[in-house]
Amino acid sequence: MKSRLSITYIIAVCLSVLLITHIYSFVRHPASPLEAVKMEIEPGSSAWEISKKLKSHGIISDSAIFMAVAVVTGKFSHLQAGTYVFEGVHYPLDIMEILFQGKTLRYKITVPEGSDMFDIADIVAATGLISKETFLHVATSRDTARFFDIAAPSLEGY
Repeated sequence: MKSRLSITYIIAVCLSVLLITHIYSFVRHPASPLEAVKMEIEPGSSAWEISKKLKSHGIISDSAIFMAVAVVTGKFSHLQAGTYVFEGVHYPLDIMEILFQGKTLRYKITVPEGSDMFDIADIVAATGLISKETFLHVATSRDTARFFDIAAPSLEGY
């Protein structure tokens, strides 16, 4: 009986050492995709779905360990949706922090003075974010003006 407990203890210690070594290796070795990866994380995506997507895009090497680290750090339920671009070398904890802080892809646009809603729709559509028609539909909606607490029938002039 005593020898069976000793063997079980030794096996448990060996497995623990292997697991810790694997986690350490995962955390300490960055992944670097061959080219920039643009990835969309949909609202409502679970941490497990996000980790599988990161692995499938070559951003991380192990989705299960990424998920385990997210759980241990308490960030698994706080990873944010959005469009992300990963390029260059990133450690898995860096990736987790980017997703936790919501450092999404940002678009910078310049609206020349005197532009009207239709000019702005053309500028925004040129980024590929949304179509001109969608922009105009949202910008002319009373619901959108109400959402931003603007006492006007549309966003024209704002």
